[in-house]
Amino acid sequence: MYKINTVLSLAACVLAYTSAAMAEEQLDKVNICRVALPAIGKEGFVDSRGQWVIPPIYDDVKDFTEGLAAFRRNGRAGYLNSIGEEVISAKFEESSEFSEGLAAVKIDGYRGYINKSGKVVIPPLTTDYVGSFYEGLAWVERGGKVSFINPTGQTVIPPQFAHAENFSSGLAPILRDYKWGYIDKSGQEIIARQFSSARSFSNGMAVVEINNKWGYIDKTGKAEIPLQFDRADDFSENIASIQKGNKWGYINNYGTAIIPPQFYSADKFIRGLAKIGLEPKSGDVIYYGYISKSGDTVIKAMYSSLYHCQNGLFVAQEKKDGAVLLLDGSGKRIVEFNKNEQERLERQNAKERVAREEKDKKEVVDLEEFIAKSICKGLKNGDTMSYTNPTAPDAGTRRVKIARVYDVRNEAMVRYLDPPTTFDVAHCGNLK
Repeated sequence: MYKINTVLSLAACVLAYTSAAMAEEQLDKVNICRVALPAIGKEGFVDSRGQWVIPPIYDDVKDFTEGLAAFRRNGRAGYLNSIGEEVISAKFEESSEFSEGLAAVKIDGYRGYINKSGKVVIPPLTTDYVGSFYEGLAWVERGGKVSFINPTGQTVIPPQFAHAENFSSGLAPILRDYKWGYIDKSGQEIIARQFSSARSFSNGMAVVEINNKWGYIDKTGKAEIPLQFDRADDFSENIASIQKGNKWGYINNYGTAIIPPQFYSADKFIRGLAKIGLEPKSGDVIYYGYISKSGDTVIKAMYSSLYHCQNGLFVAQEKKDGAVLLLDGSGKRIVEFNKNEQERLERQNAKERVAREEKDKKEVVDLEEFIAKSICKGLKNGDTMSYTNPTAPDAGTRRVKIARVYDVRNEAMVRYLDPPTTFDVAHCGNLK
């Protein structure tokens, strides 16, 4: 028996960022553009003329991956398609983008995976963190140890790592004993643990760091581009952003500088363009623009917020009045959503938003999806049983309430009746 604790760590945040970055490269090409309206805190999608295709009634909505976009409304998460149909209703606490047909979701504090029909296909695994599926495997953190599972939920690489990142090119970065290395899909260490930081492979190379210097290795662990940079990002479209001193620039896959370090920030190239930021001249405002692979300015760095849509348009925000602008590929304004317009849209869509929120309240996740055919001898949610802790038999038998029964690992989640907020995991054989 062991306690389940949720621990927010810096490394876990890095993993989440990396997963999101990898997902960004796999975004669907759709003919609509995600727009956030900060004055009312809502988001939706417009077409190339700035007309709303999916109304701004969501607290948060992601870009489309594998045909679906994750959304949040009133604290609950679901999925919609590109014509605005909510094909998986808002019944989860959290949701992630789909990858290889599966998406991680959170319910009642636990994370499992659903398919595109919304069916739970991998029961809840952990209160800690889980990754998306890449090359048929996903990392899962349980009790401070990370393992890898396959799409059936079976553990194929046992829990043994402090942290891990996604598989790419057949290898995954793993952290153990404070050093990063790389394993293959059998769990064998292929590149010895020696790095202070390491990321997944991209364009045949991976970013690594030793003693605060960053560079790139190949799949044998050989340094293809020497560790010489103060920071470095993954390759994308055969170009990577690197930092020297406090300036960012770009190199090609030979390590040659193609755009000299000159920017305050530099994102990776996606669809031929990269977002760059200029060093603040006053206050803490960074102004963003977009450049081409030749370093030419495509969108002038004059916006406090700037985003490249999946349909090739841009969404920008100017600091002076908070207006949201839709720009074409040359930076020309197509439409402007000022504060008054945003508030008008909020009033216009209020009825629709409230109706959907009321519908959300009726949506519940069928816990039988998580239980399936339980091997826990007929136990079900809500049962009250006697429990003996095998690691502390002297503590005697306690009465517990079954909070969740798993059909894997022969375990049940139990809630002590006193105190009522304590959760543990017990093997079914210990429940009488």
